[in-house]
Amino acid sequence: MYQALSVPKNQDLQPFDRLLSAAGIPHRISEEGERQLVWVRSAQEAAMVTSLYERYQAGELPQIPASGPTGAGSGFEAGLKLALRISPLTMGILILMLLFYPATWVEDNGDFGSLFYAMTIVPFEVSGNSLRFPGLLMNLQTGELWRYLSPVLLHFGMLHLVFNSLWFYTLGQKLELKAGRLWLLAVIGISGLASNILQFMLAENPLFGGMSGVIYGLVGMAMVLMRMAPERDIGLPQSIYWFMLGFLAFGFTGLFDMLGLGSLANWAHLGGLVAGFLTGVLMVLLQRLQTGSKPIS
Repeated sequence: MYQALSVPKNQDLQPFDRLLSAAGIPHRISEEGERQLVWVRSAQEAAMVTSLYERYQAGELPQIPASGPTGAGSGFEAGLKLALRISPLTMGILILMLLFYPATWVEDNGDFGSLFYAMTIVPFEVSGNSLRFPGLLMNLQTGELWRYLSPVLLHFGMLHLVFNSLWFYTLGQKLELKAGRLWLLAVIGISGLASNILQFMLAENPLFGGMSGVIYGLVGMAMVLMRMAPERDIGLPQSIYWFMLGFLAFGFTGLFDMLGLGSLANWAHLGGLVAGFLTGVLMVLLQRLQTGSKPIS
């Protein structure tokens, strides 16, 4: 166990105890003499608890009500408020994913709606059994710059949306806390652009979408932090990283298509991973320059 906090015995830690439980951080509180100690499982969780406690003391986090006759509804509401306070960027992106989900719904005429056509990486039209579409520079000429990023919000089916939402929440809220909101925004933007552009250029097809390229970007950044900045490690088991890398490699075998499981945006996954890795390296190097610390050998 790792000691995360030591506070006076007369300080009421019950509200903070409930906050940690709502945030899903396993912990234990003990008393030693005139002090209360908060214990967690790892040094990474200890740093996370310290950061949360500072924000809690500053009034940045909501009070979690004690369980009682108020029922489950109030608990869910408190948990949602906590998530919005702790990781507003992550929650905001999740809300956008949900709001734009209907863009991929097929209308009564058997075609996509106008919103879908406005969100693909380039405009396209169907000509017989083929697609006709311009190159990436067309967006610069028409001013439709949002197209370079908007495909990340297109999800084809509820399973696609739920799968990506769970991964994005798991990784995003941890990185928002450990790397900071601005760096999370940076890796989302950079990996989103890289994954979309690489997928379009190498697959030569504008019909793709989803947050998976960005998710691989988050994986790439998390891997860098684990190695180069252990104090910012988000605490994922290494088996998760191996699974994601294995899934990426498996996608390139073409077995998903052969088994009728659908097509994967493999180049988007690879582009996102590399972009996230490079963004993580840039973050660590810039922070070392700011603090004057030497690289870890």
